[in-house]
Amino acid sequence: MAALGHTAAGATTLQRTSLRSTERIVERGGEAVIERTCQRPLRVSVERITIRIGRGLTTLLPILGGVFSFYLFRSDYKRWRDEHDTTLLDRKKFLRVSLFLFCVAGVADLLDAFLHFWLAYGLLMKLRHHVMIFTEQLSMCCA
Repeated sequence: MAALGHTAAGATTLQRTSLRSTERIVERGGEAVIERTCQRPLRVSVERITIRIGRGLTTLLPILGGVFSFYLFRSDYKRWRDEHDTTLLDRKKFLRVSLFLFCVAGVADLLDAFLHFWLAYGLLMKLRHHVMIFTEQLSMCCA
C-alpha cells in the first residue's frame, strides 16, 4: 500500500512538472511568434502593440455608444412622425403632449450621439481630462 501511495504522489508531481514545462514552452513560443511577426519587421515592442490595441478598444466603445444613440434617435423620430400623423387626424390634448415628449427624447438622443462621437475624438486627440469628464456627465444626463 505504501508503495502504491508513493507512486501516486510521484505521478502527481510528474504531472505538475510536465504541466508547468508545457506552459513555459507555449509562453516562450508565443513570445517568439510575436517577436518574429511584430517586433522585428515593425520594430515595435509588444508593450506598445498592446497599448495601441487597448487605445483602439477604448475609442471603439464611445463610437458604438454613439451609433446606438443615433439608432435611438431614428426610432424616436419615426415614432414622432407617427404621433404627428395621428395628431393631425385626432386633435386630442394628450396626443400633443406625447408628440412633445417624443420630440424631447429625440433631441436628447441626438445630443447623446454627438457627445459620444466627441468623446471618441477626445480620446484620439488626448483632450484635457476635465473636458472629457464634463462631456461624459452631459452624455449621462442625455441618456
